[in-house]
Amino acid sequence: MALRWVVMALLSGSISWTQAQDNSLRDPEALYLDGLAGTTPVVLKVQSLTPVYATRNLTAHVGNFVANEEVILVAHHPDSYLVRAKAGKLEGWVSPKTVSSPDPAVIKTLRAAIEEESRYQNAIKKKEVIAGMTFDHVLQTLGKPDNKSFREDENGRFDLWSYVTYETVIEQRPYRDPVTGQIFTESVRVKVPSGSLDIEFKGGRVSAVEKKRSTVQTQNSIRLR
Repeated sequence: MALRWVVMALLSGSISWTQAQDNSLRDPEALYLDGLAGTTPVVLKVQSLTPVYATRNLTAHVGNFVANEEVILVAHHPDSYLVRAKAGKLEGWVSPKTVSSPDPAVIKTLRAAIEEESRYQNAIKKKEVIAGMTFDHVLQTLGKPDNKSFREDENGRFDLWSYVTYETVIEQRPYRDPVTGQIFTESVRVKVPSGSLDIEFKGGRVSAVEKKRSTVQTQNSIRLR
């Protein structure tokens, strides 16, 4: 997406800057607050008539905010803020000098939370379960468990999700030639149960992950083509 197209689309109101950013135009040096669901919006107040730009470098003017207008912080960078009108469609980058400053502690907390969520999302892409994940994270990673249970003691409730794990093996199986009737053997790739993956949750977060390998042979298998 060319910058000129983005600017024209912003000016016409056909897209918001957030939508434009979804098309691989996010600034890698900025902290985007939409990376963490469920957070309270950070509301800032415009100090004076403020020009709004399409880029973090404050180029390509797309409009203005008026004094005392409230805006929502979309992305934070030391040199500029990406904000969106609380009442209206205007969205873009502004100078930090023109709006009230967000609480540094809030930004620090959001940054840590977003970085943590990013770590979970990277693990989900790799189909890995790591400590701290929520129930939803594990569902996204592995799907529904094969078994659920829980226990309670003086330390509270612990939920346990178990998944059957599989491995691929090569088996030699006989088959009869439909024409000649002769018996031959063929190599077949099959998935066989190899153990289990047990995931323990404490307070809705993964507290332990244990992989168990089965020592019992099983006849259950899934043929792979």
